[in-house]
Amino acid sequence: RVDVDWERLVDVGDHDGPPGGAPKVAVGLYRLGAPSNDAAVVVKQAQRATTSRTAPRGATTTNGRVVVVMRGRVPFFAPRSAGSFVFRLVDPQPGREVYATSPVVDVVVGAEDLADALEQSLEHLVDAHRASKAGALTQLALVCDAGAAVPGVVAPDLGPNAFAALPNATAGNPYRDRCAAALTACVDAALDALETHHVPGPSAAAALARATTTTTKDDEHSKAAEGGGGPCALQVDDADSKKPQLTVKEMKARAAEARRAREAHGATHAFLAAVLGNAPAARLLAEAPGSSAFDRAREALARWCAATEEFWPDAAA
Repeated sequence: RVDVDWERLVDVGDHDGPPGGAPKVAVGLYRLGAPSNDAAVVVKQAQRATTSRTAPRGATTTNGRVVVVMRGRVPFFAPRSAGSFVFRLVDPQPGREVYATSPVVDVVVGAEDLADALEQSLEHLVDAHRASKAGALTQLALVCDAGAAVPGVVAPDLGPNAFAALPNATAGNPYRDRCAAALTACVDAALDALETHHVPGPSAAAALARATTTTTKDDEHSKAAEGGGGPCALQVDDADSKKPQLTVKEMKARAAEARRAREAHGATHAFLAAVLGNAPAARLLAEAPGSSAFDRAREALARWCAATEEFWPDAAA
């Protein structure tokens, strides 16, 4: 459990007026670098606050109003997933204004918690009710990172490598086997979800579409000759121009799907790069009996395009 103490200077009115009407505040837990104040892990509104009417020096404004200090304490459970977090003192309404931010809180995963962390992420990956797997994949990237920065992820000081602290493979340790099984299942689930729903990605799909629909000048001349001259070619172009146009709703749906696909590609790449870039984790994956997860991960990374930030299918590579 973590108790978060907060305070805020508030203009409450005249010297003799009651300290009423002070705005309500809330405390939210956020991943470090969260772009929106609405994207909190959890937000709790401050129920009660104590006030001090002893205004600090210079707090009385030119119009005779007084600034008082509001203070409070909000209980939280400590973050249970790896990463860097901050607490923000915010307005409880949507479009939250930020009044203050805490120091960074780094959460690391040790060897004794590794199996639980992998299995928890696996549950999210295989949950059919979760449309986006990006959060679970980002979490896995942080768990598997050996201390180097994970692409696209704000990583904490991860401390000792949890995978390196696992018992030796020759020992036949049940806990090591449990970690190997969970890591293998995570890699397979991540690649299965990617290949089922998001391959080809937006850029690859567009390139494939252009490759199958683009006509050369020689093609146009041959079509014109077969149809009796230029007008035939013009009629073909006119027919193409009469294809049904997308509505605004359909265009927004396609843009949203493309955004989800890019998130899935980027998060999957961060996870696979973290696993294969961590020698003990890569060895654990490669030694998993009867599994092709290690080879699948290597083949997927070989198809990663840094320019478009997505995996390309073999046919478009």
